[in-house]
Amino acid sequence: MQIVEQYYQNTPNAENMRHPLSLKDGLARLSLEESKSALDGDEPQREVVDALILSHVLDLLCSLLKNAKTEEDKAKVIEVFPKILAYVEKSEDMFLLLNGTQTLKTFIHLGHKHVLRLSSAEQIVAVCKKLLSPTTNE
Repeated sequence: MQIVEQYYQNTPNAENMRHPLSLKDGLARLSLEESKSALDGDEPQREVVDALILSHVLDLLCSLLKNAKTEEDKAKVIEVFPKILAYVEKSEDMFLLLNGTQTLKTFIHLGHKHVLRLSSAEQIVAVCKKLLSPTTNE
C-alpha cells in the first residue's frame, strides 16, 4: 500500500488540489538556499512512482485475493479495500482511476461480505457515481 499511497500523493487528487503550486512558489524553490536545505535533508523528499508499478501492485493484490485459500487469508487481503476506495474517490489521475476501478471490481466480486464489513454501501456507491460520471469516464 505504500507504493499506492506514494503514487496517490504525487498525482492530482482532492487533497493536493486545494493548494496548487504557483509559478512564484516554484521559482522560489529554485533558490540556492532552498536547494541546499533540501539536499541536507531538512525538507522531506517525494518519491515518484511510475504508473506501471501502480498497475502491477494493484494487479498483485487482485491475484492474492483470487488465490486466497481460506476466508481468513481473503479477509487479510481485503483489509486494504477502504484505502483503495478512498484513493479512487479523491484521485483525479486516470491511471489510478482505471486500475483502481478494476481492483475495486475484483475485490467486490470475490469478497463482497468482507468488503461490506469494512466499508459502507454508501461509500461504494459514491465512488461508483464518480467513476460513471461523464467528466470522469470517457
